[in-house]
Amino acid sequence: MLKGTKAAVAENPSDPVAQTNLGEALRRTVDLAGAEQAQKKALQLAPGLPEAKLGLALVEQDRGNGIEALPVIEQVAEEEEESAVANFYWGMFLLRNKDWSGAETVFRKAVSLDENWAFARVALGFVL
Repeated sequence: MLKGTKAAVAENPSDPVAQTNLGEALRRTVDLAGAEQAQKKALQLAPGLPEAKLGLALVEQDRGNGIEALPVIEQVAEEEEESAVANFYWGMFLLRNKDWSGAETVFRKAVSLDENWAFARVALGFVL
């Protein structure tokens, strides 16, 4: 995944979606500095891009700054209320903080927005 994402950015470095995808791939490989840099580049290219704002919040959460990340995650989920991804990550934050009822509500919304997304279904099942 990371190799293909890096190739997409190399092919078109001014594509904000490619940059935010790279940021998420780097975050998943625990290269938080690289992830932050890619998400910031995406925001330079497309200010306000929800995926990049969410990506930066997830980097902060992974750094142990969950309290700082939560308002951004909530804001993106509320602004992008039709985004299964934003709702899923909001649910993950609530789950980590043992807000079972809140996590259930948000995971149900994520599943309703993307019924085929296995991660959202598994997360909802876990909460239930």
